[in-house]
Amino acid sequence: MSSSITLSVPTMTCGHCVSTIRKALLGLGLAEARIDLKAKEVRIAAPASAVPGVLAALSAEGYPATTL
Repeated sequence: MSSSITLSVPTMTCGHCVSTIRKALLGLGLAEARIDLKAKEVRIAAPASAVPGVLAALSAEGYPATTL
């Protein structure tokens, strides 16, 4: 069962960051992501078990994140 998960991505500062994060999420099969550059947050619909993989993927791209 999917739930709404919000991640804080404090190093996200520009449109290129958003694009890179979106590509990383698409690579995980998470096409439905809301990326809020101003708030530096990413909201995804995924099971809680997917969080470690999402955090690892974002960190690998240079965007360490934490759950809110």
